[in-house]
Amino acid sequence: MGWGEEGDKYKGLAELLVQTISLGGGRCSPEELLSLQSYGRLSDLSNHLCRLLGRLKPQQENGSCCSDIRKITDLEIESTMQELVQKVLQGSTDRIGRNIKETFLMVVKSFYYTARFDPETVEYHIAKVLFEKVN
Repeated sequence: MGWGEEGDKYKGLAELLVQTISLGGGRCSPEELLSLQSYGRLSDLSNHLCRLLGRLKPQQENGSCCSDIRKITDLEIESTMQELVQKVLQGSTDRIGRNIKETFLMVVKSFYYTARFDPETVEYHIAKVLFEKVN
């Protein structure tokens, strides 16, 4: 993991978040996670998606996102997201639990949500979920 190295503030961030959530939830230690074979691929996919989504957001805010670049990035995000979902849904030969796999997906979905929606929309949705009564 190398969060913040070489000017890429998203490098390793997904893995860091998954390890923090897993450790805080008492699921397993970082050493246990790193020893699992399928963990590496889930981590690589998640970190890659978070870097792509993290770079996409500033381009949208500045209005400098060219449609050709956006199209390529969207295709890469879509195909990588599909692979991540397949890895999460399929069984694995090692001991990685479904909850760890779902944590990777949850972290990436959070990045996706904040990259695709403006802060006001995100705040509105959070307020709606937290404070409005459900029938």
